[in-house]
Parts: sequence; structure tokens; C-alpha cells
Amino acid sequence: MKKALIIPNIVKSGADTLTASVVAKLADIGILSEVKGDFWRDKDAEPNLDFSTDADVIIVIGGDGSVLDAAKYSYKHGIPIFCINLGKVGYLSEVEPTALDTLDALVSGEYF
Repeated sequence: MKKALIIPNIVKSGADTLTASVVAKLADIGILSEVKGDFWRDKDAEPNLDFSTDADVIIVIGGDGSVLDAAKYSYKHGIPIFCINLGKVGYLSEVEPTALDTLDALVSGEYF
């Protein structure tokens, strides 16, 4: 894995801090990252899909709704999704913000 596309739901409390932590963690393990903070311009608008498609993984920071929105882009471009939960349920985004060590497993191919 060489590059991650990070899509934080900036409406969620703590998304900015967690995004910075994810970017720093990825940089520490040699992964480039592109943050698409305007993917959701607002909660009623369609996602902004105007960005590169050369990522090896999409890291969604948000809740299950965020995952479902990003899944459309993921499917269209064949890029897998890794989800960090900032929502309430976490059915689709089961990695908790305190478990960023799972990024090491993702990069090494031990997490799917």
C-alpha cells in the first residue's frame, strides 16, 4: 500500500483531530495520504467526487452514513474502504478512534 484517501465527515465532533492523527500515523509508516475534507459539502448535498483515484484504500472517518456515501465512490473505482467510527452505532465502521494501531495491520496486509 502506497497511498490512502482519507474522507472525514467534518460535521462530526472530533473528526479534525482524528484526521490529523490518522495522517500522522500513516506518515510514520510510510504511507502518503490525501485528505478530502469537502467530500460532504453539507449534509444535504451530494458528495464531492472531484479527486484522484490512485489511492489503495479509502479511510472513512465518520459513522455508518458516511461509509454508505463513500461506498458509492469506492465501488465506482474499485478501492476498498477502511472505516473509523465517529458515529453512534458503528455497524459498518467498527474500528474505534482509539484503535489506530489497526492501521499497521492494514498496511501490512493483516487486516481486511
